[in-house]
Amino acid sequence: MSSQIFTGEWRATLTPIDEEQTRFEATESLTFPNPFIRVLSYLFMDLEKFMQTYEDELRKKLEKE
Repeated sequence: MSSQIFTGEWRATLTPIDEEQTRFEATESLTFPNPFIRVLSYLFMDLEKFMQTYEDELRKKLEKE
């Protein structure tokens, strides 16, 4: 993934545990070339919250199916 202010990678793995459960693992890595933007990202971007929201939304969608 890339934008005007950063580049990065996002990887996810879904591993079956049993017939009703799957382990979800995700890793995100971002690079901010501009030092000013890098500082702002630490102050205003909550990557942990973004990933938790994604996981929660994925869980809800899969539970409906």
